[in-house]
Amino acid sequence: MIAKEKTEKILLDVGDHLRTNDYLVGDRFSAADLTFCSLIKPLERVPCFIDDPRFRIVFEYHERIRRNYDPKYPNIDNFVEKMADKHRAQKKQNEKRFTTRLWAVVHRINFVQRFFIWFMAMVVSTVYPPVTDDEEMPEFQRSSSQDNRKQEALNDQRLMNNKSIWSMIKFIFKYQCHLFFTIPNQAAYLNRKS
Repeated sequence: MIAKEKTEKILLDVGDHLRTNDYLVGDRFSAADLTFCSLIKPLERVPCFIDDPRFRIVFEYHERIRRNYDPKYPNIDNFVEKMADKHRAQKKQNEKRFTTRLWAVVHRINFVQRFFIWFMAMVVSTVYPPVTDDEEMPEFQRSSSQDNRKQEALNDQRLMNNKSIWSMIKFIFKYQCHLFFTIPNQAAYLNRKS
């Protein structure tokens, strides 16, 4: 049984007992009554218990015991009530603060940013699908001179031939895409494979 079901069962058993008796133990007020009322007090804040007609007799009993035997009634300073009221007041105050409203705007901007990153990930994954080292064949270009047999790879990622600002912008964009999209996709692929 989960905690709610156990609590319901206990409240129903106590409610059945209280239908025929005025007190929990015997026919006089005892410490058991006050202890039970102390345990029931936090449940007044739980709507599924306080609004349920099956438990009305238990909460009426609680109110009667508090009214007749508690010297602090009705000004009972309960720790749970203090915390709930403090939290409620703090929440109302936070809703009015500028930083809270600013945080909500930033959260919306972050949503747009995440949407943009998701969109770019889809675009980059279709343009640059993740490949393994075994599948990618290097494309070589032979040097024009007959004496020099040195081969230069056209698709070597280590070479950087930037002759203009436009090629530098393309280079930076391409490697930012690799950094943010291709490499994480390859890592995810390797994690799924292993």
